[in-house]
Amino acid sequence: MSVLEQEPLIRDAVEQAFASLEADRPRRETDLAAVGHEIRQTQAALNRYLDAFEKGTMPEAVCAPRVEELGTKVEAQKARREELASA
Repeated sequence: MSVLEQEPLIRDAVEQAFASLEADRPRRETDLAAVGHEIRQTQAALNRYLDAFEKGTMPEAVCAPRVEELGTKVEAQKARREELASA
């Protein structure tokens, strides 16, 4: 079967792929909004730890491990946001 003979099959496959992407858009937008909310929450928590450290109300030994954990978490969330945005 030549490429020209396969054109209707290719066209149908492309149309189905676009229809599937369009049907999935609301879920992706919801997921993207949820990840954005999670990022804001994590960054707010990180800022609270940094503020406490800067004010001297929390020692570095207590603050540092949690700040590192939150930093790792926010980076993973940002990666997820990029993944969703590029889908």
